[in-house]
Amino acid sequence: MKLLQVGFGKAGKHMAHLFYSMGFDVEIALRNFDESIVNLYEGYSFIKFCDISTYYDVVLIATSDSSIRAVSDRLSKMVRADYVIHLSGALSINELSSFLAVDSDVIIMSLHPNIAFSSELIDEFWYKSVYFGLTASSDRAHDFVSKNIITNSEKIVLIADEDKPSYHAAAVLSSNLIMPILQSAINIYESIGVEESSARKLTCSLASSAVLNLSSASLKEVITGPISRKDYDTVERHLLNLNGDEKVVYKTTSNWLKKLI
Repeated sequence: MKLLQVGFGKAGKHMAHLFYSMGFDVEIALRNFDESIVNLYEGYSFIKFCDISTYYDVVLIATSDSSIRAVSDRLSKMVRADYVIHLSGALSINELSSFLAVDSDVIIMSLHPNIAFSSELIDEFWYKSVYFGLTASSDRAHDFVSKNIITNSEKIVLIADEDKPSYHAAAVLSSNLIMPILQSAINIYESIGVEESSARKLTCSLASSAVLNLSSASLKEVITGPISRKDYDTVERHLLNLNGDEKVVYKTTSNWLKKLI
């Protein structure tokens, strides 16, 4: 199958890699075509917008959220496709409505990968462990995605279009917004003389074990530490030795945890 992709940032690079690994013929249209990029990525065809064909099985818009509608409007005047996809976790599939206006049979969808992408491409094995949020204009989208892109259908979570902002807020809480808390822990380790790389390893090792526990049981069942034991003297001792943002983070999250358990 032939895929046209617009957008080649961090998420775009990973998604192109996924589609290529699943056997798609991937063409990536670059707004500012750079010959030097062609030799950096094997397996894809890089083209100028003026060289875009008139038909593709799939069109993938992997741009920033703010550009999706404008890119969709432009492409809908240039190409026809069976499936048109954007990657946004928060935006409605109606960002792609310009394609429906031209062809009522096209299936539009959003396919949001639940992974914090790094700069390094991951191999095909790791894609099989990633969950994807799927919102689509037709039930046929699930069959297409499960047969051709995410072959483990258990990793596809159906999200109603009106629920996408809440869904994406949960995703942000699960990834981006835990980072300041982890960085606070790293800062505290460093303040007592632990070397930075060791501080990161200490923090991430403990955080990973806590997240793993939460993946198999409820918060009340797996929570450990002084709050769960009602050891508030220890909590106060911690607060007396903390300052600035770290103290604020500790106190705020401790009070929140008390309410949750």
